[in-house]
Amino acid sequence: MSAIGKASRKVLKAIGYIETVETSEADRELLDTIRRHVEIDNDATDLQRELELDDLRYCDPATQWSDTDRASRESEGRPCLTEDRLGPFITQVCNEQRKNRPAVQVNPVDGGGDLDTAEVIQGLVRHIEYNSNADAAYDTAFESAVRVGRGFYRVCTDYVDELESDNQEIQIKMIEDPHMVFIDPAATEVDFSDARWGGIKQWLSESDFKDQFPGAKLASVGTDSWKSIGDDAPDWMNEDGSACLVVEYFYKEEKKETIERDGKKRQVVKTQVKWVKCTAVEILERGEFAARWIPIIPVLGKMVKQNGKRTWAGLVRAGKDPQKRFNYLLTAQVERVAFIPLSSWLAPEGAVTNKRVWNDAHKRQMAILEYKPTIDGVPVDRPTFISPEAGIVAITKALEGAEQGLKGTLGMYDPSIGNRQGSESGVAIQRLQAQGETGNYHFQDNLGRAQRHEGRIILDLLKSVYDTERVVRIIGEDGTQKTVKVNGQVQNEAEAHQKEAIGKIFDLTTGKYDVTISAGPSYQSKRQEDRAFLLGMTQGPLGQIIAMKAPDLVAKTMDSPIARDLAKRLVPPEFAEKTEGGPQIPPKIMQQIQMEKQQSGQLIEQLTQTVHKLQDELDGQTAKASADLAKAQLDSQTKLQIAQMDNEAKILIAEAQIAGNGMLPDLQAKVDELNRQQEELAELTLHLHGAIGGSMPPEATEPQPEPLPVEPELAPVAPSPAIPAGAQPPDAGPTAGME
Repeated sequence: MSAIGKASRKVLKAIGYIETVETSEADRELLDTIRRHVEIDNDATDLQRELELDDLRYCDPATQWSDTDRASRESEGRPCLTEDRLGPFITQVCNEQRKNRPAVQVNPVDGGGDLDTAEVIQGLVRHIEYNSNADAAYDTAFESAVRVGRGFYRVCTDYVDELESDNQEIQIKMIEDPHMVFIDPAATEVDFSDARWGGIKQWLSESDFKDQFPGAKLASVGTDSWKSIGDDAPDWMNEDGSACLVVEYFYKEEKKETIERDGKKRQVVKTQVKWVKCTAVEILERGEFAARWIPIIPVLGKMVKQNGKRTWAGLVRAGKDPQKRFNYLLTAQVERVAFIPLSSWLAPEGAVTNKRVWNDAHKRQMAILEYKPTIDGVPVDRPTFISPEAGIVAITKALEGAEQGLKGTLGMYDPSIGNRQGSESGVAIQRLQAQGETGNYHFQDNLGRAQRHEGRIILDLLKSVYDTERVVRIIGEDGTQKTVKVNGQVQNEAEAHQKEAIGKIFDLTTGKYDVTISAGPSYQSKRQEDRAFLLGMTQGPLGQIIAMKAPDLVAKTMDSPIARDLAKRLVPPEFAEKTEGGPQIPPKIMQQIQMEKQQSGQLIEQLTQTVHKLQDELDGQTAKASADLAKAQLDSQTKLQIAQMDNEAKILIAEAQIAGNGMLPDLQAKVDELNRQQEELAELTLHLHGAIGGSMPPEATEPQPEPLPVEPELAPVAPSPAIPAGAQPPDAGPTAGME
């Protein structure tokens, strides 16, 4: 039936509606196109909708029996029992998807993109998903695909704050009813990315329509006028005039342009997506969508093509007949047990002498049951007990076969739905579970394709929606949140390097990026696996290494409010991240410290070799005079080196005081290292004297120099107050800032 034709125009003209609507010729042509596309979709999907409605009957235990069968049986007082065996399989497939959600992975694909910006975009996509409850959109579309073969969700934009901000943000919204979506049937891509048009329908009551569109001409006419329109155009207006169909319609407008690059000209096609919101006869709103694709995302089941028409099947379609078989057999079993007596006897007429006793035989135990062995002198058979068990056993076996048939049809067995057989090993159970997951993996895979198409639409929108400087929130894989600046201007390169995390600016308008989909366990599941793995390693030979080198990684996997703070405190010093852009040790001092460490190491190695050499000489009864001479030379050399180290460390501390307080923790560590090496030299000297066997020289008994000090003002007791750029600290000396 045509949505609205000449007859409906006569009705509209009769009620004076056509004359009151000021519609341009272009808008009239557009409305004709929209009505035609709705009708084209109806013709292309009529078989799919019919199958979907029948599938939905089996998703509700109350409607699995047809109206005809239920009425026939209930009129005879017979039961219509339903035991929903499809529901657990649907729930299992849907919940498996919730455990292993596909995730968008953003990657740079040209020289204009970089990994840091890709990570920011990926964090922004997570923010978009979180802020718009995208998981509800994914779950609704996926469950619809599992039930009836199709599901949809959409990408749209809206203002961050309708009253206080002109900034827009991207949102992902659910579409509850797949029957309210119409889309180009000529699209051949699995994600419908090549669709030229599409739309979403919504029925609004008369009061809701007038509230949402008070300026519409249709809002100015009464209920009688709505009834008149509904009589001739029921696809767009209820016959009783209670509701009106409002359509949000998207269509591509393509223009050919000539571009010149490297002296060569060629024609390109530029695509602009436009949208309108309309009734059958009036455009209510219009605008543009800043992406190249129709923003309706399909999540599909298994595709089957029949007589040139595509249909998509969910899990239910193959399980309807096994479920129907199970319901019939279950009802027959209960009916057989409920409507037959507990015991029946078959006896020749006149053979039973006391019928009252025989009638009570099924209620209480009888010691004697009398009957006549002959009637009129003719021998007769004795009464025979009739057992109903034979028929019930047959029905029960058939019922078990129906249950197994349902599992086989769906490709999901007991381990897939949590039922374990005692005779099966753990490996066998895992294999059966994997078999069940693989049998229905096409649902999960198609959701991943849908989310990849959604990711491309979001990347296309970013350059238009996030085109101004602003601060946005991004979310990491572990759920941590932070804010970053996007699309701002940096004054100079030095300023860019000195900014903190929020000060670093990411340009979302340049560079080319693409998306891939990663599917697998959620972050929480991965963290639990990491915790089990690390804790298992700590029980083995690598436990000491894990405790020394990775205690922070173990703490990060713990489910505790203090886990993150604990992990920060347990980071080994060699893996501690230095604050980016913070004050560092001056290169000159760092070079001197490195040289001093190298020289100290060489000196320790030389002294160690000398110890071994002298020990060998003593073992060989070398002349004591030579040993005393070596000892004196070694004493002098050691004292000289210690004095040099002491003086150089004091020079380093003085230079550090001039450089400022920012590098104090690192410098303190270097000074502690020099003190440690100084102590090793002293111990080696004592060892030499003991090995040689001589007395200690007077100098060796003198007090050793104190450890190299760090001035009190340099001690890292508390963070120094912030000092504006160019200003001097309060206690700075006359030479401060001259470095």
